[in-house]
Amino acid sequence: TPPSYDPNAKQPYPVLYLLHGWSDDASGWTAVGQVHTILDNLIAQGKIKPMVVVMPLGYGDIAFGHSFEGWQHPAAVEQNTTLFTQALLTEIIPQVESAYKVSGKREDRAIAGLSMGGLESLTIGLVHPDKFAWVGGFSSAVQGLDLDRELSTLNPKTTRLRLLWIACGTDEPLL
Repeated sequence: TPPSYDPNAKQPYPVLYLLHGWSDDASGWTAVGQVHTILDNLIAQGKIKPMVVVMPLGYGDIAFGHSFEGWQHPAAVEQNTTLFTQALLTEIIPQVESAYKVSGKREDRAIAGLSMGGLESLTIGLVHPDKFAWVGGFSSAVQGLDLDRELSTLNPKTTRLRLLWIACGTDEPLL
């Protein structure tokens, strides 16, 4: 929660679902990425709105995180992503919205992630634009995706994203 979080605030807070990379866990963004320090400083400088950031364990199948070999099997990647999508949409988001003063509007909901989390954020955000208006993928592990099939329901004319941010270094093997 932001430093000024007030559970009785008139206006609900926007929420960012921030997804970690493969071999990491829910603590990666704070332990290594220092996201809490970065966001608190940006809020203090008035550069971003105060928001609630949710960093869930990003494995639909926890066994997927035990061996890099899973990435060699598109069915295993798809299974992990499918199970995580289901958990996010049917368990995590409803729990967050019942426990915290956050908005349930898609305009106030963002999803972003790194590597495996980038794969998940792009597929979830783009397949479910009714849930997210802000989508970001950083060095996203999408190289094995059948994009035509995965994103077949995506209609750019009706998606109405506020922002789609995809970042990847020029020497990145995931490019």
